Amino acid sequence: MRSDAVLAVRDLSVTLPLARGAALHAVRGVSFAVERGETLCLVGESGCGKSTVALSVCGLLARGAVRSGEIRLFGEDIANASTARMAALRGRQIAMIFQDPMTSLNPAYSIGNQLIEGLLHHEPTVTRKAAVARAIALLETCGITQATQRLRQYPHQLSGGMRQRVTIAMALMTRPALLLADEPTTALDVTIQAQILKLLKRLQREFDLALMLITHDLSVVRQVADQVAVMYAGEIVETAPAAQLFEQPRHPYTRALLSCVPGIDTVPRSRLGHLAGSVPSLIGRLEGCQFRTRCSWAVPACSAPVPLRAEGEHRYYRCVFTLEALEADRALARIDTAVDERSALPEESAVAIELRGVEMIYRLEGSLFASHMPLVALRGIDLAISLGSVLGIVGESGCGKTTLSRIMLGMMTPTSGTVSLMGQPIQSLARLTRARWIQPVFQDPYASLNPRQSIGAIIRAPLEVHGIGTSQERAAKVRRIMDACGLATRLLHAYPAQLSGGQRQRVAIASALVMRPKIIICDEPTSSLDASVQSQILNLLLDLRREFALTYVLISHDLAVIRHMADRIVVMRQGEIVEDGAGAAIFTHPGHPYTRALLAARGSV
Repeated sequence: MRSDAVLAVRDLSVTLPLARGAALHAVRGVSFAVERGETLCLVGESGCGKSTVALSVCGLLARGAVRSGEIRLFGEDIANASTARMAALRGRQIAMIFQDPMTSLNPAYSIGNQLIEGLLHHEPTVTRKAAVARAIALLETCGITQATQRLRQYPHQLSGGMRQRVTIAMALMTRPALLLADEPTTALDVTIQAQILKLLKRLQREFDLALMLITHDLSVVRQVADQVAVMYAGEIVETAPAAQLFEQPRHPYTRALLSCVPGIDTVPRSRLGHLAGSVPSLIGRLEGCQFRTRCSWAVPACSAPVPLRAEGEHRYYRCVFTLEALEADRALARIDTAVDERSALPEESAVAIELRGVEMIYRLEGSLFASHMPLVALRGIDLAISLGSVLGIVGESGCGKTTLSRIMLGMMTPTSGTVSLMGQPIQSLARLTRARWIQPVFQDPYASLNPRQSIGAIIRAPLEVHGIGTSQERAAKVRRIMDACGLATRLLHAYPAQLSGGQRQRVAIASALVMRPKIIICDEPTSSLDASVQSQILNLLLDLRREFALTYVLISHDLAVIRHMADRIVVMRQGEIVEDGAGAAIFTHPGHPYTRALLAARGSV
């Protein structure tokens, strides 16, 4: 453990009490250190204990949750510090940025009041005027223009990227030494994500911060991390400098996790790595390697205590196998990542969707003395999508992607232009006819699934609305489509709240497919999912495309996902299509400056 570390965690174990005397062993034997100017990234699937570690450091867990171990901040052990001591440290020495700025900003208070209240609390000698001056300076440092005017605004009046910048400025108001960031760029556009990451790295250099970043986005880790700690089932299974970890991962879990991530240079429409199963329950007695039930290398020795292997000063991994033993078995070296050599389905001559001269203009409410104001959401959209193809649509928030998808679905009528579905004007088709040909899969399945209906009832509902089949035939169809989507039939009577995020997304896909449509519009179908779950959904979409000869329109801010899935890519900016071409050509030889800017943003921090 480094003596000069700002934060040094040693053998930390956290146990959370449950009902009926049970206990959840959320974190076990975790050790790491972060020094000034260094970025440590904590990665792993949901439920591995990453956020619990951060909450432990901040002292935000219930008293007694930290059962053993040390959390040293500048040498002081704060693992079980008093409430008063932690209140003095939080905001002053330790600051945290949460994933959703809307939940950490008070909607009833102005931005200015929220920025200065922590400083005035921790530094009572600072005048309000000086606090406001510091707030304005930090907002400008964080890239927010017209900072003085922004102080009077409220969170709902700012964009998502601006709100995240405000939370960063708020965290830095007291000039802390340690900054914890829990998924600060999840679901942000690629350009906004790049801006936030650049901002964090610049502020880290300016303020000499120790930064601990929690994320499931391994492309972010590759860009910003100095050290990486990989967590699984409450333990750190591997720690290494970022370059070494990506070049030669040691632990089988790290290897499996990296194989799940699509990259700009991976073979399009190949099968990604697959991590079967899920993180085990951490209730009760835990012995041996917890990854053994999902590991291709597992042997009986994995059930016994697992040694921690050291390589050099900063590299550790917890596995019964040595690196030499893993590398010797080349048949298992890629962990179920064999490429699907079958080529993509050939494009058919028939056109699934065609748009000509489509424009969409919203009329915004004016004031008492001003007329209605037009907002041009789409202008001059000409687009033809062939049957059997996968069209990827990329662009920043507000560029018109969602409006375009709603027009394709027939949910909105454009202000001008024509839209055809399977050769017929879309507005002339009855709603039930449209629903048989085209279906959506939305970003948040929890919001699109009825929480009061069972999974079986949700998938069966379209068949009942269309009056298809007898009750027995409907039940058989539901079971067949659940099987195709990788949903166990035991989930028939479960409810959305009882499922994981990946399972809910599979239910949304099954519900869209039960009518056997020809076209599926997927709006951010893998946003905010863990890498392992994302790979499962992308593999599923590719399998279903082949099985049902589907046409996809895939909307995503993740350029690697678009590159991996799409035959053809459309780039949108300010309501217009600025570039349209084959997937490989768009990424290797982008023609429009905006496309080049998007690609540059993904790899520049």
